[in-house]
Amino acid sequence: MSSLYRLEDSVWAYRCAHNTLDGIEEIRMTVPALDDGESRYTLVANVARLFDETIQQLNHESLGKGWILNVTDPESSIFGRWAITTGAQSYRITQLVKSIGYRIKQFIPFSYAVPARHIVEVGISAMSDCMFSRLYWKIVGAAQRSLPAPVEKRIQDLGSLPLPFSWHDTSAFDLFEDPFTKLASVVHQTFEGPFVMETGHRGDYHFCIQDGLLGLKKLEPDLLCMDENTSVLRVYAAYLMAEFGPAIVSQLQESYGIDLNKMLELGEPLLPDHVAKCNIGVNDIGMGDLERLWSELHRMGEFIQEFDPLTPLDEVWPQLERRRLPSPPMFVSQTKVRSSSRIPPMFSGRVRRRLKEHCQTVGQFWDFLHWLFDGDPCGSVREASVDKFNTVIALLMSTDAQLHRAFTGREIEHLAISGFQTIGNQNAENPCRDLFELLHIFPQLRKQNDGEKFPELLSHVFSKKNLFRKNPDHRKSFLSIGMIIPGPTMTGGVKTYFFTKSLIDDGRGCFSYSLEPICVNARLSENKLLPWLKVFRSTNSNSNAPHWFGSILADLNPLGAPGEYSIGLASKYEREEFEMRTIPLWVAHLVYAGKNKENGDLFARELLESYEQLKIYLDMVRPSKKIEITLKLEECLKAENWKFLRKKLTLLADEFREQVGEKLPQDIYFVGHSLGGGFAQLIMWYDLVYQKRLPAPGCTWHCIDFNGPAINESQSASFLEFGRVHKELMACLGMRIEIKHQFEFGDFVPEGGQVHVAASPDDVDDSGWLNFVSYVFKPKPTAKALGITTLTTHGRRIGMAEIGRDYSVETLTQKQLYRFDRSWLLRDLRDKFGYRFLVSPKISEMFRRTIGGMLYYPMRMIRPFIEYRLPGADENGVFAISYIHTN
Repeated sequence: MSSLYRLEDSVWAYRCAHNTLDGIEEIRMTVPALDDGESRYTLVANVARLFDETIQQLNHESLGKGWILNVTDPESSIFGRWAITTGAQSYRITQLVKSIGYRIKQFIPFSYAVPARHIVEVGISAMSDCMFSRLYWKIVGAAQRSLPAPVEKRIQDLGSLPLPFSWHDTSAFDLFEDPFTKLASVVHQTFEGPFVMETGHRGDYHFCIQDGLLGLKKLEPDLLCMDENTSVLRVYAAYLMAEFGPAIVSQLQESYGIDLNKMLELGEPLLPDHVAKCNIGVNDIGMGDLERLWSELHRMGEFIQEFDPLTPLDEVWPQLERRRLPSPPMFVSQTKVRSSSRIPPMFSGRVRRRLKEHCQTVGQFWDFLHWLFDGDPCGSVREASVDKFNTVIALLMSTDAQLHRAFTGREIEHLAISGFQTIGNQNAENPCRDLFELLHIFPQLRKQNDGEKFPELLSHVFSKKNLFRKNPDHRKSFLSIGMIIPGPTMTGGVKTYFFTKSLIDDGRGCFSYSLEPICVNARLSENKLLPWLKVFRSTNSNSNAPHWFGSILADLNPLGAPGEYSIGLASKYEREEFEMRTIPLWVAHLVYAGKNKENGDLFARELLESYEQLKIYLDMVRPSKKIEITLKLEECLKAENWKFLRKKLTLLADEFREQVGEKLPQDIYFVGHSLGGGFAQLIMWYDLVYQKRLPAPGCTWHCIDFNGPAINESQSASFLEFGRVHKELMACLGMRIEIKHQFEFGDFVPEGGQVHVAASPDDVDDSGWLNFVSYVFKPKPTAKALGITTLTTHGRRIGMAEIGRDYSVETLTQKQLYRFDRSWLLRDLRDKFGYRFLVSPKISEMFRRTIGGMLYYPMRMIRPFIEYRLPGADENGVFAISYIHTN
């Protein structure tokens, strides 16, 4: 039989093995909710067999007319007549209705549709045996097919798998190829009723052990066999502890609601759903896991010397295990177990298996440790060389093939991963599903960097997931962050990794993560580190998201641009991180003066400007010292002693730790989609123009806005004025600002606000300090990329799409974008943006503010009663948490 793959609870995909008459590549079948999953799969398997037998004759017309499948065996679980059709109308009428509907969608801007090509959706339904039904199907001309002896699929077909004698034998199977995962993967694709990963643990089958063989049995709630369930749970728990370690098992309980202790007490059965969620949860790798592994590897040097160099490494682990203190209860939180330097470290099966790829004997392991640490007793994993760092992190992170197996038969193949919930209950808080969907984009994040994929995926998907977790160690904080995600592969195949350094929620709709590269020696060039990224979340209408209602209020802001009143509320929490990578304007003038000290007039003018900017800096950062400092500097000004003034200013830069040498040479990215794109523009404007800070010399600020609204006109104008006034300074110090606006054809969200940042009413050449890129992409009917065909207007992505086949591009100049933003009536730009109704951005913005004025304040009053808020916010409602390194 050709490939039959389950996509959702009641949807299967039949992948055609050969070309059909109309080039159909896939048939998606929706089946009715029968009594059990076994009958449902039996039905869909028989329909797939029907397609197999008629593959050469399949085309849209035959599918449009439909089929009638008559199962005549009364003993079959699917006995009866089944209708297989693309619709309840005849082929021609169906095509006419679809054509009319498609044209209507194309006319309405926000519903521009791109049909999936080579995919046909059919429904399977039970037929009523009445005269009208028989007459209807006779008129339609549906093909008749009888199956006297259908293919019956039984749970016994799954068979059973042997369990290893000891889980400590890590060579028995590769990661996620254990018997539990194999059986769970098969049953999810076949007989299991629930498929979509929801918060509760659901299933129709449970695991059992007979004669040392692992199998599956039909779940009978009225017949609870506690002894059998307990024996299965203990075996599975032993596997988790050996393969992933106690810290990971504790995290499964705290963050994903898999309380194995409680299940053991109650004698609850182990379901395939539990296994699937555990497989996802163990891939939640954070900086704490990486730093713990680095520390344990370093401590291992104290113990490994006691063994003969020729001893196989596999014989060492059991001996070290016996020397450890008596193990704590199996599922006690790791934080409750006191560590001791006298206790030998013990690596999980996942780590031991990958260590075996580098060393087979004790001597080889010692050489490996010596190479890894090179005599450095206290170095951090972040300070390791690139090859050493990538070797260590590979001991923890799953490969793409292992991730595929970890999905346990539930991989989402038919949809592009969306920002909030791709499938399932949108409003249910579900950390496991957040991680499950995020892991789907890991292979895409690892793609070769081309400037498109990584920031787009961060904006559309990453920023919209709840990436914080409940902290097993509640003594530190209720929540924890620090999740590791892969970054783009650099030239030469060097892999990069980032981690969530901080989460900041200002309580007014501005919700953001900052991402920091882990390895400080992975560089874009000799003098530049990998970038630091600030990723902003878009509007979130799902009630499971923190401050979701605040993001809607930010959109409705009647007094300014969407989200404008959030500016600066949380700046004190990110000031330190930001100042590490930027210099204040007065220091930039001071450095510029030093580069032009031979030019007396320019030297004096720049020092004078540095002094004026210093006073503004002191007002914001050091108001208590302003009078004292300015009095001393004014003496130099009166005497026009410029060299002494430069010396004084240099000493102040040293005192305030604002010297260029103190800064990290990193590009900074402000990225976001929709409302997040508006915040990216606002925060970059705030840091540049209001805070008067600039990139470190030789670095660039990137503001990437995906379908975001505009900011206020005065803010955009002041941004251009700031850059134009200081363009010579920025050019001399190698500083750049890059602005990128990406809009989608037919999307009216960019009509919000007044003017997008860097849009200009004139033709001034800003290329000396500004890289400006703006364009509108239009999906094409020939599109195949899931990011185009399965997402709707405003949410489509082109990073993984192919220009020409999937979409086309219309570029915009700064002046064209300004005309779009300030037009009462779009004329020549109307076709570029694909608008038919909302053809006036100014009227659209007035309408937004009018609606905001009516709804904003009443909605603000009811907000505290309906919104989910993070615990631990300050008196202004701002919540902030940063990852703290352990070594």
